This record gives sequence, structure tokens and C-alpha cells, in this order.
Amino acid sequence: MERSETPPDSRPWTVPEVAWFLQHDPDTVRRYAREGRLAGWKNPAGQWRFEPADVRALLTDGKPIPSGSAQSDRAEAIAAHVQAARAQLRLLRRAR
Repeated sequence: MERSETPPDSRPWTVPEVAWFLQHDPDTVRRYAREGRLAGWKNPAGQWRFEPADVRALLTDGKPIPSGSAQSDRAEAIAAHVQAARAQLRLLRRAR
């Protein structure tokens, strides 16, 4: 995942996406999930998945991010960058 993007809220996030968003190592994200510090579940393939709201709650110690705040504005900007980067990646893959 590119540094300028954030995963979309329309689907559960993967370990690498959560790691990027939290600026932690993927092993730390897995440990948080195992310890119950971060709510998540394993899909049938055994891979962790996380709801974006749960990840943001961890970032804010369980307090909702107020809309209009600097954090909210940053999250929205990052989400827009993610969507643009994903679209660009799809175009690059098609060009192969």
C-alpha cells in the first residue's frame, strides 16, 4: 500500500492496512488482535480482518473522532488518497 493512501471504510481492513494506518509493524497489529486490544476476526483463510471504526477507536483510546477535527479531516484526506491510488494501481495492472 502506498504511503499516501488509507484503506476505504467500505470493507474490513487487512493487517498491512491497519499497520500502515496506525504506523505500527504488522506483527504488532496481530499481537494487539490476539491480546484483545484490537477487535478483529480471522477469515476462513486464517487472515485477520478489522472494522475501520474499531481501528480508529484504538487510535483515539475508544473515543470517537469528532467530525471537523484535525484527525477527522486527516482521515478523510487519507481515504481520498487511498481511493485514487487504488484506481491508479488498477490502471497499471491493466496496462501490463
